[in-house]
Amino acid sequence: MKLPGFILKITQNFIEEQECTADQAFYADETELWRGKNAHRTFMSKKEKTVPEFKMSKKRIMLLQCSNVSWDFMTRLLLVYRCLNIRAIKSVNKNTLPVYWKANPRA
Repeated sequence: MKLPGFILKITQNFIEEQECTADQAFYADETELWRGKNAHRTFMSKKEKTVPEFKMSKKRIMLLQCSNVSWDFMTRLLLVYRCLNIRAIKSVNKNTLPVYWKANPRA
């Protein structure tokens, strides 16, 4: 996987300034995934704050990926949802999941 151009330049400058290797510098990327969003109802003009009779869904999942710059070492994904015990994985041990599962009510 390749880093975007501007991030690659910043990362190379940081590695040179700190005198470290690509194995010692880490890169983290945060992504927001929305659940249950209606695509046909989310188009709004820039001046409008909301669409009449439409409430924006607050069901989102935050996903964090972290690896070193040389991509030799990758951590498990960190997944943050608003509740710790959701019904779909109620009986599953969270330590056996392929991600770190955390909860934050404001996530």
